[in-house]
Amino acid sequence: LYWEGCSWYCGGKVDTIMASSYHNPENNNTYNAVNAHDFNHKTVWATNGSGIGEYIVFSFAGSCPRITSVAILNGHVNSEQSWRNNSRVKFLLLYYNDQPYKMLEFQDSRSLQFFDLDTLGNGPGHDGYPNWTLKFEIKEVYPGQKYEDCVIADFIFDGIDNH
Repeated sequence: LYWEGCSWYCGGKVDTIMASSYHNPENNNTYNAVNAHDFNHKTVWATNGSGIGEYIVFSFAGSCPRITSVAILNGHVNSEQSWRNNSRVKFLLLYYNDQPYKMLEFQDSRSLQFFDLDTLGNGPGHDGYPNWTLKFEIKEVYPGQKYEDCVIADFIFDGIDNH
């Protein structure tokens, strides 16, 4: 599901991750926001309820390398049954520094989906600049067959300013 070698993560990192809600732990599984950025498709962020209007926010240092794309693994992809049972995102509204930026439309697929962005962030050499944020708000979902909660397995960023 993921690639090896050099990437934005050679110099970039997410400072903090928070979400508007998350599903309560069950059977030793957690559904916190940090699960959506741990490079493990078996752990997920799951919302309380349908997910509509819920969001996840990634905060980056002012001098963090800039981001030009995001790949998102949508749904509980651990198995076909888990994926179908839980809701998945159909539309996410991306905010850059709390300003609406771009609507991301998802195929109803267990595959990693890629979204090109403009160049976002300040880049290296901007020490002392304020942190910047990317917020992803769920606008519409593909309903799950069994559960109402909406699930995202992973967000993976890519960009420039490394090497």
